[in-house]
Amino acid sequence: LPRASALPRALATASASARAPQEAPEAPWDGRPVISWYPGHIARAEKQLQEVLKMVDVVVELRDARILESTRHPLMAQWVGSRAHVLALNRADCVPQSAVQAWTRHLEAEGVQDFHWVNAREGKGVDALKRAVLRAGAHVNAKRARKGLLPRAVRACVLGFPNVGKSALINRLVGRAKLRSENRAGVTRSFTWAAVGGGKGSGRRASAGGRAPELQLLDTPGIIPARQVTQRAAYMLAACDDIGSAAYEDHTVCLALLAQLCDVRPGFGPARALEGRYGAEAAAAAANAPEEALAMIAAARCGGDEARAAVMVLRDFRDGRLGTIALEAPPVLDLAGDG
Repeated sequence: LPRASALPRALATASASARAPQEAPEAPWDGRPVISWYPGHIARAEKQLQEVLKMVDVVVELRDARILESTRHPLMAQWVGSRAHVLALNRADCVPQSAVQAWTRHLEAEGVQDFHWVNAREGKGVDALKRAVLRAGAHVNAKRARKGLLPRAVRACVLGFPNVGKSALINRLVGRAKLRSENRAGVTRSFTWAAVGGGKGSGRRASAGGRAPELQLLDTPGIIPARQVTQRAAYMLAACDDIGSAAYEDHTVCLALLAQLCDVRPGFGPARALEGRYGAEAAAAAANAPEEALAMIAAARCGGDEARAAVMVLRDFRDGRLGTIALEAPPVLDLAGDG
């Protein structure tokens, strides 16, 4: 396999001591405390990524279906460059079908040609995604054939924010737990290659009697932009557990989530998600007085402990106990024909 460790020694040494410059924080979102982050391992990964991408044929961009806009990385177009690009929308099982249909229409209208809804946890949509990646990288071996060279594995890199499911997706594609995968941000700290479809092949010409892999996948650390995303996006990332918990307070993110759940577009979540879980009084307060709603939930469910209640509400949303919910809708929404 290509080795990320084969970076120039000077680059690796410089990266090991690199620290991200401190950017001025974004303006608060509706007066909420500012969420700020930039772990050192992500700073190093961002520097190394430019070198690693030189070995890559196809970039697989992975986003969270619950917050498709907030997990759109601002540097993605720069990383893709002239390479083939495949968009994977993970956690499709966590959003309603009407939201999938609305976003599908929007992406098609925007001219996005190669996107796939997947559920990396259960493997749904993964086979179709694999075929799409191989199609996107077919030009590599077509070019090699014209030069009289033997085919090699297509090399694809999976990129996205922390905890959007990159390692879980690669494990599904590989067919085994090749990479460490946990439901928390920051688990992947380095660049790791995994081979798909060919046993222990190295990605070069197969040895006598052996099989080279048809696809090589590069898992990457989730890279958060050095320049902060908007604070609204930061809160959505935190609510969906797509950034490390050290960057935010559960209490403030829970309050933002309660208010946002009251603003979910029709068809993008249950009409009474909060009422069904926490009661009509708390649900009624959530839109304009989320602090009061959280206090009611804490009194009813957590012995008055609001810190415990905040963790519980976040966990209920993330685990799907409030139903399937898409927190973000396309800018132009047309649910006609969604059934």
